[in-house]
Amino acid sequence: MNNTNIIFNDLNKIKDKVKLLLVEHPSTKDNDNELVCWFWYYESKNENKDFSFRDFLTEYKNNNYTNSDNITRVRRKLQEKEINLRGKTYNKRQNICSDLKNKIHKL
Repeated sequence: MNNTNIIFNDLNKIKDKVKLLLVEHPSTKDNDNELVCWFWYYESKNENKDFSFRDFLTEYKNNNYTNSDNITRVRRKLQEKEINLRGKTYNKRQNICSDLKNKIHKL
């Protein structure tokens, strides 16, 4: 078992787990799909399960894995508050959001 897996398993809060993944896997700062995949990967390691994708879908449907929306919501909140957790595209996304807000207010 690698260090990240051991630490991940010791953490209780989604926030702490997401923060660990953002630090350990910097590419997840700009890629929610990758972040969620790593999160579920370590969750599955926690269960010591070796199963098929169909099994995973059943487990996910039964709420045995953290909801992807919760993971990405926590990532956004962390990046909003902690500059060092922001990815390369954070400012670009914020500018697009700001421009869109301005256009909506002008309508």
